[in-house]
Amino acid sequence: MTIHMNPTAQALAETILYTECDDDGTPLDRNYCIADFDEKSLETLYGEFQQFIQVVERQITEKVGENWDSIDDFYDLMQPSENQTEYDYILTRNRHGAGFWDGDWASEVSEILTNAAQDQFDFCAYVGDDGKIYLS
Repeated sequence: MTIHMNPTAQALAETILYTECDDDGTPLDRNYCIADFDEKSLETLYGEFQQFIQVVERQITEKVGENWDSIDDFYDLMQPSENQTEYDYILTRNRHGAGFWDGDWASEVSEILTNAAQDQFDFCAYVGDDGKIYLS
C-alpha cells in the first residue's frame, strides 16, 4: 500500500526515520522508508501537529501581535529552509537535544514553540511484527 502524503506529513515521517531506532538500536532510516509507516499512526501524528500549530499560532499572535496572518507567514520570515517547523517539532517533542530552543528561531517565540511541543506526550516509534512502523 502506498501512502499519499502532503509535505508536512512527509517531513514528520522523515524526521522520525532519522531520529528513532529499532529494538536493536539501528536507526530506522537504514532499513525502513515512509511507505513502512502504519497509516493510522501517521494520521494521528499529523493531527497532533495540526493541534500544535493552532496552539502556537494563537500564542505567538498574542506575543507578537496581529502583523502576520498565519504561522506559515511567520515561518517564511524566520526560517528559510523548508520543513524546519516539522523537524524541530519532532526533535523538541521527543527531547532529542535540539529543536525550537537551539537558536534557529526568534527568541520571542522559541519558548512558545518549545513549550507547546513538549506539552504533547513523547511518542515511541516501534516496528510491529508486520514490519510496519507504529507510533504510541
